[in-house]
Amino acid sequence: MANSLLHQLLINSNLSPRWFLIRTLVYLPILLILGYLLSAWLVRPALELAQWLLPLGLPHLIEAADIQQHYLMLHTYLGAHSSAELPQGFARFSANFFVTGQHYPFLLTLPLDSLKYAYGLPVLSALVLASPGQASTKLTTLFLGWGLVSLIVVWGLYFNTANLLVLDFKPELTNQAKTLWPLFNEELVQAFIALAYRIGFLIFPAVLPILLWAQRNPLFLEQLIHGSLRYESKPQT
Repeated sequence: MANSLLHQLLINSNLSPRWFLIRTLVYLPILLILGYLLSAWLVRPALELAQWLLPLGLPHLIEAADIQQHYLMLHTYLGAHSSAELPQGFARFSANFFVTGQHYPFLLTLPLDSLKYAYGLPVLSALVLASPGQASTKLTTLFLGWGLVSLIVVWGLYFNTANLLVLDFKPELTNQAKTLWPLFNEELVQAFIALAYRIGFLIFPAVLPILLWAQRNPLFLEQLIHGSLRYESKPQT
């Protein structure tokens, strides 16, 4: 009886690779739009964590951070004598310049878009919805995926910031960053930051959510690859 029910469940879960791909592609644009509309809520935990972590992880470089929709606004200690010396739209006047005598009247603010690292969540959601399975299992996978993507966002924001400060800005600003945090002068540290930034931008957001889906759906993945399930049981008469 149990084997018969298992066999029936496996038959009901059979999907051809073509039909699974079609289902995924139908869900994906809908979920991308929905994810963008809900982005301020979906990435909020990741931004809260990054808002607390980045000033600690980049000491003497970040004055403060605040959240605006799906952006993390990082207010740095890097500055210039005029706003024209900073990237357009990235300059702010130092409120403490006349009080504390800070060296630069204009300081650099970095707006970081968290959605560059969060697109794996709609991809994972499309795969989950297109796959067979119980609703409770799908909800668990989505919850785990949301947590995973949140960590990916924090990683991406941190190393994006470090890469900008050390490698991607003009020499006047990168020299300031290296002076404020001498560890940035080490070539190995610079190489690690560049590698971590590229991994966090090119690999983690797309690959890790798909790997999570594969780990949560091993039998269905085997069916897609081999065309049948090795563990399929024959119905008893």
